[in-house]
Amino acid sequence: MNKRGLKKLSVLLCGIIVLFACARKTNLTTVTTTEEKTAHLDSISHAQERADSLIPMELINRSKHEIHKDLAPDYYALAFKRIQSLIRNPAKESFKEALFHMENAFHNGSLDRKHFEAQLQNLLYLAELHKQSHAEVFLYQETDQEQMLKHASLFHLITDTLRMESQGVELQHLPFLYDHEQAFDSNRWDRNLVSKLLNSKKGNCQALVYLYKMLADAWDVPSHLALAPHHIYLKHSAKATGMFNTELTSASFPSDGWIMSSGYISLKAVQSGIYMKALSKQEEISLVLLDLAQAYHFQRGMGDGQFILSCCEEVLKNFPNCINARLLKAKVLFAQLKIDPDLALKKEHEELIRSIYQLGFREVPQKMYESWISHLRQPEHGNNH
Repeated sequence: MNKRGLKKLSVLLCGIIVLFACARKTNLTTVTTTEEKTAHLDSISHAQERADSLIPMELINRSKHEIHKDLAPDYYALAFKRIQSLIRNPAKESFKEALFHMENAFHNGSLDRKHFEAQLQNLLYLAELHKQSHAEVFLYQETDQEQMLKHASLFHLITDTLRMESQGVELQHLPFLYDHEQAFDSNRWDRNLVSKLLNSKKGNCQALVYLYKMLADAWDVPSHLALAPHHIYLKHSAKATGMFNTELTSASFPSDGWIMSSGYISLKAVQSGIYMKALSKQEEISLVLLDLAQAYHFQRGMGDGQFILSCCEEVLKNFPNCINARLLKAKVLFAQLKIDPDLALKKEHEELIRSIYQLGFREVPQKMYESWISHLRQPEHGNNH
């Protein structure tokens, strides 16, 4: 055999030896002891840790956050679907159901339903005790006496200190208060939440009115929400007097004329139904869906605007002249126009703005509204029904 042939044979033999050694190594690995296997796994683990240490910690945390975000349920989307269904098929306590889903979305699914329900049931129990203890001295004698006595009990439950006795035990319930400190704080959207009101005993006009509304629904007492610029109050009906207004921020019963003149509400705004109208069940639940959109905007920002627009569109299907839904929709469209000055979008925005003013809307400056609320909360004003 020549040198060239010997060289080829040498290379071939070396290759066979290497393959045999690799195979033997693999075979030995498969029959190693438990201790060796553990050591082998530990070495892999340590190698992984060394590799992880080379990755910046902020990237690892961001990755974990994104994974959690992807897996977590979107409570805003879930609340939208549920409230949408309640608007289309309203029942006795649909308003409470809608409100719970809205507030649960704001709390990212952490609102305790049993505790929420228990708080409301406890208030109804106190209202019932108040009703029973005042039935004999209640002077109203029309056929709707029972209904009006319930309204009186709910009114005092929310606005007054109650002292009662139950099974030999003296009970005292303090009123819910209008929160002066946070009423106009744009950084505290939770001032609107009934769950916050129940826990802190303080809230704004919306929280107070929503609480009354839920209790009235559960107690089978007709009660209607009504809107004013930057404000919400209640409308009730009595056989002796007809429709009357209930203002919880001042514990008073202002007349329509007083609300209209002092609240900067035009006759056109009243005629179009954007203000001072007793809302229907569907319209009331639609307001909660609008709250969902506003809560979303507060917590997550505008985004691409699609979620907020979906809420506004659904509200306007069932409450066409809801001025706050029109205003929010116009705000989203204006933001979208800054990104994409589409002609069709511009036309839609212009038509929406035109319709808002045709309905009688006029902007009330924040300071003017704050002054009005302060004026309203003085009992000598507006208590003239």
